[in-house]
Amino acid sequence: MLNYLIILNEDNTKILHLKLDDVDINQHRTCDISYSDHTSYGKFQFPQYRDISIVANNKLEIHMEVKEFGFDEPLKYTFAIPKAGKRK
Repeated sequence: MLNYLIILNEDNTKILHLKLDDVDINQHRTCDISYSDHTSYGKFQFPQYRDISIVANNKLEIHMEVKEFGFDEPLKYTFAIPKAGKRK
């Protein structure tokens, strides 16, 4: 079970911060996510920057910048399978 906190901007159109905490305080597990630089995309507000901090036994920090995104479009990923890899 988790306790959670969501912080929205003044007009409730953008998520600015999300905090998740384990209900069992003895576990000391938490996740903080901050969203910034929202871009309008049709009817959506999409955050291009995310800072994620996860704490359990260790701490993991992730700083993410989304450079390209789309909604309701077919996925188009092109990549080559490395020679050491196998196709399933």
